[in-house]
Amino acid sequence: MLEHLSLMGTGVTRICSSWPVDMPALTYLDLSQNSVHTLQYEAIHWLGSRPSELILTDNDLRVIMYHRTNYQNILKHNCTQSNVTVHITHPLTCDCHTYWFARSFADCPGHVSWLETPKCKSGKLVSETSVDDMICARRGVNCSAGCKCFSRENLETTIANCTDSALEHLPAVPRLSHLYAASNRIDDFNSSDIPETLIFADLKYNSITHLSAETASKLLSVGERQVLLAGNLLLCDCNNKPFLNVLYKHQNQVLDYNLTTCLDETPLTSIDIEDLCALPPPALLLYSLAPVVVLLVASLLAFGLCYYYRHELKVCLYARGCCMFWVHEEELDRDKKYDAFVSFSHADEQFVHESLTAELEREPCGFRLCIHTRDWLLGEWIPTQIAVSVEQSRRTIIVLSRNFLSSIWGRLEFRTAHINAMREGRARVIIILLEEVDDHAELDAELKAYLSSNTYVKWGDPYFWDKLRYALPHRRGERRALRAGEEVARDLHHIMAREALGPGQFADAAPLELRLPAPQMLCIEAPN
Repeated sequence: MLEHLSLMGTGVTRICSSWPVDMPALTYLDLSQNSVHTLQYEAIHWLGSRPSELILTDNDLRVIMYHRTNYQNILKHNCTQSNVTVHITHPLTCDCHTYWFARSFADCPGHVSWLETPKCKSGKLVSETSVDDMICARRGVNCSAGCKCFSRENLETTIANCTDSALEHLPAVPRLSHLYAASNRIDDFNSSDIPETLIFADLKYNSITHLSAETASKLLSVGERQVLLAGNLLLCDCNNKPFLNVLYKHQNQVLDYNLTTCLDETPLTSIDIEDLCALPPPALLLYSLAPVVVLLVASLLAFGLCYYYRHELKVCLYARGCCMFWVHEEELDRDKKYDAFVSFSHADEQFVHESLTAELEREPCGFRLCIHTRDWLLGEWIPTQIAVSVEQSRRTIIVLSRNFLSSIWGRLEFRTAHINAMREGRARVIIILLEEVDDHAELDAELKAYLSSNTYVKWGDPYFWDKLRYALPHRRGERRALRAGEEVARDLHHIMAREALGPGQFADAAPLELRLPAPQMLCIEAPN
């Protein structure tokens, strides 16, 4: 089988794709002094399967053509060194066609043995030339003003170089994959301005201070996308926290994260993003005290309103059965006109006028009584006047006698007062038993049940008036006034004693008695 082949100076322009099949054992191939312009990865791989030598000196070799899959295959095999040694002397055209070879040479420099290290036409070694510069001019593309468009091995995507072009917005370039837009005036952009095909963006030294959360997320949403942001003085405040959070979470995609700073030139790496929205101590104190102040003002206002409308409030609560301990009878009854409405039969009118009214309405008690023969309006409907009298009186006094039981209006007055008292849950009815009525035929079941379960005042009882006064409404401050009267009496006694007796006789003086009405704890007699 053929192992050595020399085609020096024969006008060869390429290594045919059939040679690996036709000459599988070839170990030496001399193609010097020919017109070979391109060396394919497949030829190197064919000869590299065994110790071999490939001579391409004195050729116009421009391109060593690798593809992405070739680069990935080399990495897959951990940059295993090929057995072929290649001789070249002509500098390469280091453009988009050489890109994947340059990537392979940079990442796995020993995967092929070179007699002389490949150089670019610029005079630099391929290993010293940036792969980012290995591009070709893109034709047939509407490149944005101020930008130059290129392509790499994939002619479907575009590389735009817009560096230092006074741009204020991201350029609109079709199929943009790489954007070089450093040193411009870009200060803001929207998520819709970021193309899906973008995998690299150089945005250093622009005027970007903040981005919305949506735009920041879109910028770094693609895992392989990388950006440069150094030289933009970012706002490191609470409003810009979403953008800074995205940068922090994706700092592996922000290649110069460690060099990016805030507006005050504080490095992003030295700020605590979670503290950006924390309040300063004075504001924190203000916000802490604000609820207390509001609560205090509201409490004072509520207290003032409750105090101003205390009567109406107590009436409302009392009507609903709430806070009964807080509601005093005096407050509920302060607008009532009478202390008591006296319900009696006309046959007992003499007792009412000469005894009952005369005693209760005279001073010092001075109770205000409602007597229908005196205080009712002539011509008014009687049931209405009964209801109004009961409602406008703090108590209803029933003068119960045989004559009363024979009166239809008397029984109606009792029933009205009794129903009103039960509705309020208070003792409003006072019964004066003028005579025994147990055997009276008109003593109905309701009145009889009331007499058997409630106390009454019996005419003729020696303590009748004391019991009756006690059952009537008590005046505010009455007990306090009585105690004050007793103290005045004692002082008056001492003064009078000093004036009437000498100093030696004062100790033997009898105390001066001043009779004042004292409150009685009444034991109301129950019926036998």
